[in-house]
This record gives sequence, C-alpha cells and structure tokens, in this order.
Amino acid sequence: MTTDDKWHTCQPGTIQRVARQQKQSERQHSLTRRAMFSTVLFAGAGIAYAVARPLINRAASSQTPLTCGQTLDLAQRYLSGQLNAQQFGLVDTHLAKCPKCRKHIDQLNESQPA
Repeated sequence: MTTDDKWHTCQPGTIQRVARQQKQSERQHSLTRRAMFSTVLFAGAGIAYAVARPLINRAASSQTPLTCGQTLDLAQRYLSGQLNAQQFGLVDTHLAKCPKCRKHIDQLNESQPA
C-alpha cells in the first residue's frame, strides 16, 4: 500500500463545515468564560456587600440622634468647646431640629460672661 492510498478526497464543503464548527466551538467557549467571570464578579460583590453591611449599619447606629436630655447635659461643654468632633456634630444636628433645645442653648450662651 502506497502513501497515496491512505488519503481520500474530502467531500465538497467538508473543510468549510469543520471551520464553522471550530468557530462555533470557540464562540461557545468564549461565552462560557465570560459567563463564569460575570458570575464570580457578582458573587464577589454580593459577598463584599454582605460582609460590609453589618459594619455600615454599626457605624450608622453609632450616630444615634441625641435626646433633649442628652443635649442639655452636654450644653455647657458644647458652649465651652470641650466636646469632641462627633459629640459636637450630634449636638449641632439636634439643635438644628429642636427649637426648644436651641432656645435653651441660646439662653445659656447669653448668660455666660463674655
């Protein structure tokens, strides 16, 4: 048997069909990789959100608004500048919303010696 006997002529369109199948296979693999990447990305974002949410909620809850009583307890230190930045901000926030406490602080401020 000679070398030529092992080879047969391809039927018309065979090479084009194989090339089309190869392209289709490559597209499918590409789509699969993109889908897996997107899934991992979204899963990572979901996990990050789940981990960060309690921390964010804890930080937000530490900014609980002051009651009128708490604000009035801090009034003298507020006027004398003895509060830290967070406390000062909490008192300011309360005073912006509470006319009674704002009036009380104003009266205290006016009664202090200059």
